[in-house]
Amino acid sequence: MFDKLPVSALLLWDPDSPEKPVAPDPDLPLDELQFWNCFSYDITTLEKNLVYTMGWEVRTKSHGFIPGDYLFTIDSFSGDRSRTDISFAETPDEHKSFNVIALHTGQLALYPNNRCRLIDPSLSPEHIKTPDFLVSSRYFQVESPNAKWGRLGESEEYFWKTKKEEKQREFDVFKPTHDQEEFDR
Repeated sequence: MFDKLPVSALLLWDPDSPEKPVAPDPDLPLDELQFWNCFSYDITTLEKNLVYTMGWEVRTKSHGFIPGDYLFTIDSFSGDRSRTDISFAETPDEHKSFNVIALHTGQLALYPNNRCRLIDPSLSPEHIKTPDFLVSSRYFQVESPNAKWGRLGESEEYFWKTKKEEKQREFDVFKPTHDQEEFDR
């Protein structure tokens, strides 16, 4: 086992050359295999099951798109809320995931979502388009002291209502919205 090696030091095992690794072509340097340093000392790994079987391509800095296979994702987070977060893990316009891709050239790549293209023959058009997404720079919050709904959950009732709901006519959350006779058929 080795540690403290960059991703550029690793090659996928080639069953056609088990005794001696073959240099990949192109042999991408570290800064093309991984765009960003880690954003936090706290990381987690996850597997994006929906996209696992899709074709992946990574957009390199100087060699265009290179195909590969998705392995898993490394994501950063701020693990301890009691200490100051000096990382970019929680900053919307700076946060990046590291999708670990086994390139068909034999190298591993750690690429952010915006440098990956996923292709599913049943969902993707024949001529792949480039999306015109913008970077999210907003912090989203659903719990707020100034929420338009007022304070939520200030009741001992299990099915409590917002102030707006209280002003509306009474309704029964279990009342069927369909015709009971049709339902019984």
